[in-house]
Amino acid sequence: MNTLVEGLSVLGDDEALLKEIGFFHLYQGNVEIARDYLVRYVDLAGESKEKRHTMKILKDIETKLAGEQRLMQAYDAIHMNREEEALSLLNRYIEAYPKVWNAYFLKGWALRRLERFPEAQDALIQALELESHSSDIYNELALCALEAGNEELAKSYLGTALDLDEENITFMSNLAYLHLRSGELEEARHLLEQARSLDGEDPLIQRLMEDYTHQSGDTLGDVIIEEYLENEEIADKLKHGAKEI
Repeated sequence: MNTLVEGLSVLGDDEALLKEIGFFHLYQGNVEIARDYLVRYVDLAGESKEKRHTMKILKDIETKLAGEQRLMQAYDAIHMNREEEALSLLNRYIEAYPKVWNAYFLKGWALRRLERFPEAQDALIQALELESHSSDIYNELALCALEAGNEELAKSYLGTALDLDEENITFMSNLAYLHLRSGELEEARHLLEQARSLDGEDPLIQRLMEDYTHQSGDTLGDVIIEEYLENEEIADKLKHGAKEI
């Protein structure tokens, strides 16, 4: 890439270089940058099979970028509590691109906020079929399951979300809350110990710790910080007379 860009600085807008750089960025997933270089190539190139092929690809790029813009508009609409507007955008997007998991996730999120829980769950399951490693999908499914009164399923979904994102305090606190609500104090304690080792000042974690103490009569001790040492470090500490390792 550095060589190609250096070539442009020496030769100016060269057809072959512009096309090569454009396709290089396209292969790397830099769609907007690729479009800019390929447009410059098409503006310079004479009529040819390669130019016609590039123009077809540019049309596909524009369609993809327009679709991504619609997704971002839907995301913004949900944040501004305009869920119905977001659903309209998402339904049109899904009709054109039925294999994009993010669209189903956003649809499920919007439907959940509208308290249309069965529809939200259906959309999220579709997202899961396309992308099984997103912790956010499992978290949203947990919220839907909880609203449907299936607390055990909600715990299962949250457990999977936490397996995928092991240091997510939100997932930890949500799961700890459910265990406390069910009287499963050992499970709750384990999660709260993990959470406060990550952020002991988190107000929700502090409140849940108080709830744990109220229910169990037990007080969580000081945070235990585990330290892992390499063999060389242990040997060095022994050499210098360290009493504790």
